[in-house]
Order: sequence, then C-alpha cells, then structure tokens
Amino acid sequence: VTRSGEPGYNASEIDVRGFGNALVIVDGVPSDFTQLDPNEIESISVLKDASAAVYGVKAANGVILVTTKKGLESRTKINFNSTFSWQRPTIYPKFVNAAEYTELMAENDMNKSGKTEYGPEVLEKWKEGGPGYEGTDWQKLIQKEYAPQQQYNLNIRGGTDKLKYFASLGYLTQDGMWKSNSTKFERFNIRSNVDAYITKGLTTSVSLSGRKEKRHSPYTGAGIIMNSLIRNYPTYYPFANNNPDYFAETNVLHRHPMVISDADVSGYHRNEKKIFEGSVSLNYDASEFVKGLSAKVMYYYRTRNELDDAFKKKYTLYKYNEATGEYDKGYDAGHSPSSLSKKNTNDNYQVFQGSINYNNTFAQKHTVGGLLLVETREGANNWFS
Repeated sequence: VTRSGEPGYNASEIDVRGFGNALVIVDGVPSDFTQLDPNEIESISVLKDASAAVYGVKAANGVILVTTKKGLESRTKINFNSTFSWQRPTIYPKFVNAAEYTELMAENDMNKSGKTEYGPEVLEKWKEGGPGYEGTDWQKLIQKEYAPQQQYNLNIRGGTDKLKYFASLGYLTQDGMWKSNSTKFERFNIRSNVDAYITKGLTTSVSLSGRKEKRHSPYTGAGIIMNSLIRNYPTYYPFANNNPDYFAETNVLHRHPMVISDADVSGYHRNEKKIFEGSVSLNYDASEFVKGLSAKVMYYYRTRNELDDAFKKKYTLYKYNEATGEYDKGYDAGHSPSSLSKKNTNDNYQVFQGSINYNNTFAQKHTVGGLLLVETREGANNWFS
C-alpha cells in the first residue's frame, strides 16, 4: 500500500499476514528498501509463518527478503537505462463552478429560510460569467494535470572465477503537482558488490552502498493544501482587483490555496538524507576436512545523517478599496511570526555476526551495540541477527 503520492514521501508498506508491516531484510540485514534503485535489485522473496520463524519474533508479520545484484562469471557488461514518465492523480473529485455553486446555495437558502441573496438576476450574472462574476477554478489554478518523473541508471557487471563485481550509479527526480513547482524530490544511489576468491575454501564479499535524498516542499503540508482546494468557494478570487501583486482574502483566510502551495510566498520545508552502508564477510568451506562444515563471519556498518530545514514565512492578504484605489491590508497573520528552524540528526548502527554450520546445525555468535549473543539452531537453512 502506498498511502501518499507526494514525491519523497510515497514509501510503500507491505502487509503479508494482515497484522502490520513485514520485516524487510536487504542482503541479510534489517533495512529499508523503499528508496533502493530498482536496477540494483536481483530478487524479492516473501516468507511467512513457519518459513519466517528462523528470523525470530520480529518476523511475526512475515519477512521480505531483498537481494541486490552481484557479479557474474562473464565478460564485462555495461548497461544504461533511462525512464521518463508522467504522473497524475488516479481519483480526484470534480468541483462545481461558480454558477453551479450559487445555484445550489440559493436552493439551500430557500429550503432553510425561504429567502436568498442569490436572486434570479444574480444567478444569471454568474451563469453569464461577466466582469466580476467569472469565478475561480482553484484546482486548475494551482494544480498541474500531469507531473514529470525521470530516472537514470548506469551499471557494470562481470567477473572471473576469482573475482566477480557489480557496480551501479542511479539518479531519480520527481516533480510535484503544484504549479508553483515548490515540490520536488531527488535521489542519488550508488552501490558496489564484489566477491573474491582468496584461497581454497576461503572467499570474501564486500558490499558498499550509499544514497542521498533531497526533498523540497511548501511549509504547509500537502493534505492541508488539498483541503484548502475543497473549502475555498469558487465565487472568491485569488488576487485583489485581479492584481497578481496582492493576494486577496478568501472565505478561508488562513488557507489561501495559491499562497500556501507556493514556497516563495509562505515558506518551505527541506529535508536531506545521506546514508552509507558497508559490509565485509569471510566464508570458509571446510568440507574438505569435515564433511558439511563451514563458517562465516560478517561485519556490517550503517551511518545516516539527516538535515531538516523549515522556514515559516509570514504573508498578508489584501482588499481593494475602490473609493481610494488603494490596496488595504486584510488578513495579516498568515504564518505569523516568521520563523526558521534547523535540525540535524546523526545515527550509526553496526552488527558483527559469526556462524558455524555443520550438517544444517548452526552455532552462531554476534554482537549488536556491544551485546553478545550466542545461539544454536537445528535444521535451519537461514540464520539471522
């Protein structure tokens, strides 16, 4: 399920058994796969019930196994993929225009009190759409019909019986639906997977990956902007006296759709994430000496830096004074007072794990954050820390 189409905030949730999000394992480590470059993914598998039990209590809602691409014993292959696509809302309500709105309001007034300010002459003027009676299509005014998305990926893959490699570089850019162009998401992905033969029975795997995510949007959230489209009447206008230098008051003073959807007018929210992951593993197959015996050790490290930058900018709405020809201040408390906030978050995560496999019986030891754990299992084909 994807609960939002907003660029950068449209991560999918996967519910396997109906009780909540499944545990996601990327290359043997719990991780988030929603911002992986699809060109990096080799396979996705779903485990549930007994098959997921080897992953512990966190796997109660099922397990999603994601495996990224590795090198192959073949000549070097270079691939370049590019995609350009258009996005649009799948379902969106159709709003009445100004003439239809006034007609419905007149009917509503008559049913309630037997009188209305929208008499036949007024209704006719709104139907004709003459000067002062044009009305406003708020949806058409601030929202695009389509928004573009572009994705590019360059990867290289190949190897020999001694050394196999895969490397990938990806870029994604996604625009939002507001005509102000205040919403945008960019993502850079890089990955390198190398598998090497060291000596008889001993191999090593090195995996390095990183990504940078940049999100930019108006200070006001998309849900509130959408709500403003519904609540503002089509009989109000975006500008005082049709002058684009002066935003006009509407029936919802604190939610002028054009103002709150434009980061240059009402402020912005920016988010930037930098994530690096690396793992090194050694695998030893000792079956030459003891049939069915093998061992593995792995070290995994992840660091993340996140910067949140929010600017709430005060704005003013105006009324046009026909007598003086002046633009008088009306609502003067939008996002008042102006404010700027910054937040920087850093976190690090590391895992060291080791296992010995003898005829499908595992004895494994691993440390997480300084905690030492030792466990054994019989008949397990997978192990997890």
